[in-house]
Amino acid sequence: MEKESLPDGDTDNTYFLVWTTTPWTLISNVALAVHPDVDYAKIEYSGEKLILAEARLEALFESDFEILERFKGHELEGMSYKRLFDFVPVDKKSFYVVLGDFVTTEDGTGIVHIAPAFGEDDYQVGLKYDLPLVRPVDKRGRFEPIIVDYKDVFVKEADPKIISDLKARGVLFRKEIIEHSYPHCWRCDSPLLYYARES
Repeated sequence: MEKESLPDGDTDNTYFLVWTTTPWTLISNVALAVHPDVDYAKIEYSGEKLILAEARLEALFESDFEILERFKGHELEGMSYKRLFDFVPVDKKSFYVVLGDFVTTEDGTGIVHIAPAFGEDDYQVGLKYDLPLVRPVDKRGRFEPIIVDYKDVFVKEADPKIISDLKARGVLFRKEIIEHSYPHCWRCDSPLLYYARES
């Protein structure tokens, strides 16, 4: 889980608490998605203000937090944030909250990061909101040279390094091991990537 900060001029020390099972896709992040009808809360926790789904509070925190504000997901639409990685320039409006019916509160934080080049739901939201398609990964599944810290590294192998970088910068909230199904090549057993391409 990562903390995406609100831009300068907005509330100081306030973050969206976001989760992903694929840290390597954070480099291609262009938006955050919330469910329009879910209840969200801004809480005070350890000197920081965090925004997440209210239904996830008890699962993620002890009783040492204070609810400062409540709102529906649709009220967050359009709020901007500072992205975690700025390797790739973008040429369209980006880094703001969008709405997605696919967002759940069964796990995570009720806020998911959006990288349209690397996920079906992400891609569809990208089309709806005209988000940029940031795809700095070559056909071998390795980061391109523009991603200087991880260039020519297979994306799945970059995950531990990316997590360490987030931790060193103080924007990693929590790291967990989550088992879930993931597609692998039936011939060589390599992990497969969802990869948007022109055709």
